[in-house]
Amino acid sequence: MAMSKLKLTAALADVPVKPAHPPPIFVFPKWDFGKKVVQRSSQADWFTAWPWLHYRSTDDVVFCHVCITAMKHKGMKQSRGDSSFTNVGFKNWKDATISFRDHQSSVTHKTALQLVVDIPVLYPDVGEMISTGHAKEKRDSRQCLLKILSNVAFLARQGLAFRGDGDESNSNFLQLLKLRGLDDPRIPEWIAKKANKYTSHDIQDELLKVMAITVLRKIFTDLAAVRYFCIMCDECTDAANREKLVVCVRWVDSYLEAHEEFIGLYLLET
Repeated sequence: MAMSKLKLTAALADVPVKPAHPPPIFVFPKWDFGKKVVQRSSQADWFTAWPWLHYRSTDDVVFCHVCITAMKHKGMKQSRGDSSFTNVGFKNWKDATISFRDHQSSVTHKTALQLVVDIPVLYPDVGEMISTGHAKEKRDSRQCLLKILSNVAFLARQGLAFRGDGDESNSNFLQLLKLRGLDDPRIPEWIAKKANKYTSHDIQDELLKVMAITVLRKIFTDLAAVRYFCIMCDECTDAANREKLVVCVRWVDSYLEAHEEFIGLYLLET
């Protein structure tokens, strides 16, 4: 009895994530069986037919990996009828195939299979579910924000007004976003949010400023690659009779193509 407890402790303490199978060229030791002394050994094809077999080469015995995993991690109690697969180890190679079939159809093995394989798939860990849900929420939010950024870039590129005339629900920005929602069901859900949806006027202005700075950096990078360029400035008066300065740059690249870029419109102090 003491030896059985020792074997059980050793078997449960050394449970790998996957069952250990011998390599294809492994030579199994042979043992004497029966009165006529017939030598028998374990067979490599058994581990293909019964993949739950866990081989321990130091003792030349096999365990049921599913059962010992359920006993160690799921708290399943040991059954006396299947103790050879969970306790001392099985090595009766004479009746091995019959014993393997009996154990696979036993209540102990089926219960262990549910605890180790079926239940974790049907009812995953709460922490993992929360983590997975949070990761999906982050991915969806990132995609919606990219849609908003592309909306801002499109309207700015075409010189279209962002805001509506009093009724913001009819603004170009929101109507374009709703149109894109026909192809992406996440967009209407995003618009329906009460907060943190990045569609306010302040957010639009901030995104435009970031894009403007990105464009200016690209222009200045191109200017740094040429030897000569010119700065063109001109003054004009707007409808409010305010004096403004228009600044543009012009240069010729290495392919002899002329470029003229608008830098900005600046209010002059009187």
